[in-house]
Amino acid sequence: AEEFVDAVKKADDEEERAYQAELRKRAARKAKRERKENVEVTAKKITDPVTGGEMTLNALPEEALTLKKYMRVPTTGDDVLLAVNSIIKHPEAPKNIVILGHNGFGTVKVGEDFARSFYSMGLVKSDKIAKIKAKQLNKIGLEKLASLKGGCLVIENAGLVSSAKLVEVIQNSAPEVNDFVVILTGEIDSLARFFEENKEIVDSFIYLIEVHKIRERAMITLAKGYVKEKGYTADKAVYDRLKNSLASMEVGNIDRFIEQIDQLMEKCDSREKVAELDKKEILTADF
Repeated sequence: AEEFVDAVKKADDEEERAYQAELRKRAARKAKRERKENVEVTAKKITDPVTGGEMTLNALPEEALTLKKYMRVPTTGDDVLLAVNSIIKHPEAPKNIVILGHNGFGTVKVGEDFARSFYSMGLVKSDKIAKIKAKQLNKIGLEKLASLKGGCLVIENAGLVSSAKLVEVIQNSAPEVNDFVVILTGEIDSLARFFEENKEIVDSFIYLIEVHKIRERAMITLAKGYVKEKGYTADKAVYDRLKNSLASMEVGNIDRFIEQIDQLMEKCDSREKVAELDKKEILTADF
């Protein structure tokens, strides 16, 4: 009987030790999470691009729906968050954006996403968006921009805009004139040269958004965010097909990639309409 009691006691002791060990493991994991969270909070303290002082980055506003898909993209997400926080904090400062791409083309949709979120957040007064290539802008008179009042102008391949024309555009975009935001998109080196040669307009463009480093993995991250943004779902097989399609596209051509996803959504809608479904589930059959 004593041996049986001892065996039971030993088993109970081992169970208690195992339980205490598990508690210690959980406490260690919790402490590690808390340390990580504290580091992340500290990392959100950053230099204010307008004043040069310190500012805390708040989460992206819910209204900035079209910008959320960039949040998980390294560097780009940080740039977007900084720009939005600073613009909200300093509404009197220029809201103009420079989007630095891998090519002179392929990032206009990033500019459109900023424009739509700016309107949703109440940072601009109109939902009007005008898109124009640099060479076309060089040829037109600014009276064409009068109807854009309160909206956003997205310029493609902006490194090719003449300095005189861009100065005119900036003057025309002033709050007391047509009050619109200028969003430049283009290849990073050409835009860097442009600003180096035209330092008088640098102060009008405080916010730089780096998308030139976006490669295959980040493109798929964008795809997942965009599919969710539009209210659709897709499985791994769909994203694998999208990943394979990148081989036939120019590196960093976000516009072309998003257009392909838009086509998949259209095919999904047509297929589900015939089948009398409303699942919004993109399938590999939609390719």
